[in-house]
Amino acid sequence: MNHEATDNDTKARLLDAAEILFGQEGFEAISVRTLTDLAYVNLGAVTYHFGSKEALYKSASLRRFREINIRRIAMLEEVESRMVEQLPTLEEVLNCLLRPPIEASKEHPEFFRLMARNLITPPAFMDQVLPEEMQSTIMRFSKVVQRILPDLSIEQIRARSLFCGGALLATIGLPNSPIRNSAREAEAEEIEAIVQEIVGFCAKGYTASAALTLPKRRAES
Repeated sequence: MNHEATDNDTKARLLDAAEILFGQEGFEAISVRTLTDLAYVNLGAVTYHFGSKEALYKSASLRRFREINIRRIAMLEEVESRMVEQLPTLEEVLNCLLRPPIEASKEHPEFFRLMARNLITPPAFMDQVLPEEMQSTIMRFSKVVQRILPDLSIEQIRARSLFCGGALLATIGLPNSPIRNSAREAEAEEIEAIVQEIVGFCAKGYTASAALTLPKRRAES
């Protein structure tokens, strides 16, 4: 980072610093001064641009997460537009769900360390932030999957989506993941191989025989 920040890039510098530091150490361990020192901005910039350290943490967590979900939906809509008279395959749908975060991890590996922290040991104020942010995307994909696999209930599809999310987290977010430690050096062929591997793995999970009957959720108000 350069040692000077203009009004136009101060906010982005803080988000980048938050992504790195919060991902490495967690919310409580990082002070506002540590954040502003890494971003090379003045101490009041966090309050001025975000209102609080907590709000900065939320913004850093949602910035790329929202971009990924927008791309997921765009890819799914493109697949559906090509398949007007027939359903897409399960693998095509899962590719739309899984490819965007894996490809994003090549450019922004620090973000996925932050995401892993949010999913495993989130600060209390983040408990509902990501589930609420992801809800519409999961429901959009779940409805398509249910059309492809009509024998599965929506509860089973939601559960298998969580299992699939665990596989994705292990792929790009955990310390021993196959891609995170060298994401920026990974070749396109390596990224593609990982995408194909996890898509195939999750497709088998979605189509596996059900071992139990999951309770139905109460209707959401």
